[in-house]
Amino acid sequence: MGRLAPYVEPITARRAPRPIARPRGYSHRVRLAWVAVVVGASACNSILGIGDFSTGDGPLPPPDLPPDCVGRIAPLCGQSFDDDLTLDGVLDTDGDPRCTEHAVPGAPAMCAIVHGTITITAGLRVTGSRPLMLGARTIAIDGPLDATSSIAGGTGAGANAAECPASAAGTDDDPGGSGGAGGTLAGKGGNGGANLGGILGGDAPAAIAFSVIHGGCPGAAGGNGGPDSAGAGGAGGAGGGAVYLAARESIAISATGAVFVSGAGGRGAVNPGVSGGAGGGGGSGGMIVLDAPAIAVAGTLTANGGGGGGGGDTLPGSDGTDGATLAFDTPAPGGEPESATDGGLGGAGAAISVEALDGGAPPTTGGAGGGGGGVGFVIVTAPVRGGQISPAPTTYP
Repeated sequence: MGRLAPYVEPITARRAPRPIARPRGYSHRVRLAWVAVVVGASACNSILGIGDFSTGDGPLPPPDLPPDCVGRIAPLCGQSFDDDLTLDGVLDTDGDPRCTEHAVPGAPAMCAIVHGTITITAGLRVTGSRPLMLGARTIAIDGPLDATSSIAGGTGAGANAAECPASAAGTDDDPGGSGGAGGTLAGKGGNGGANLGGILGGDAPAAIAFSVIHGGCPGAAGGNGGPDSAGAGGAGGAGGGAVYLAARESIAISATGAVFVSGAGGRGAVNPGVSGGAGGGGGSGGMIVLDAPAIAVAGTLTANGGGGGGGGDTLPGSDGTDGATLAFDTPAPGGEPESATDGGLGGAGAAISVEALDGGAPPTTGGAGGGGGGVGFVIVTAPVRGGQISPAPTTYP
């Protein structure tokens, strides 16, 4: 992917150039401290098992933020960075008392947790309606930071954002409905499959560019089938969550560390003795944003799409597979139809270099399959080498 232009407020007037003022609190000692950070980071690489912190363009510059702020993409100021935190277990971004609301114009408010250093060791599962922001001088991820959405495990933090483009649902028809479209974010979702009558499945919108931090986008429901549309189509899968890691100095994701924001599989048709329900579309991957002068990744980052649900006839279709996490480059298979002749196959979800597939049409009878979910975003503010990452990182700005 190409480089992204940062969001800036409109410029209303131009002034004559003047010398750039150093940030408040900047001094010769601050610059020496940054040199020490870079040297120390390089020396620790072999111990941590992570890649080089160097940008490849010489020493890291001092931060271009005031000393009480963190994050270039969505800055949060008024922070002290004076204590350390280890996060493990389960965190609900709606109710955790450690959350401070971070309101960003044009974007959903985030649950922000800011400390001097933040470390995840055993693993952290993140749920809730708000994206998660972790801010610190340094962040170390040594276990899974999981904001995926899945059929069995529910939705990740900030999933199914209002900012998402809408995927279209399948159409009701007798004897079988057409399939729901997969969710779209950085990658386009698959279209829903057409039914036997030639009614096209739901359309997935075109992929969008990164603008603000928000979660992944849901797939759409499959069409109902049978007399009076009694054969229920499957529900669309949830999009993946959103995680924003912002550090003044560095982010390190070790070989045992990971950040997961993949989308859920679409549900198969629900047909209790009634024919023709179609599969729902898979959810798109969500958003991982790594914002620091130095970023080292030896672990896994995934924002993959879920597979579409399978169509049914007199029996249900199978659910699509949730978007891949540790198997980072593996597309999520679509759900199987009721049988080889009854119902359409769900489309596979997207992974790195593999686009989401459209749902299949039923060969002889039943409802169509749902489309697969597209990939989400992995956004970085510094070069990243190594690691298992899907989709490929996009550099901001």
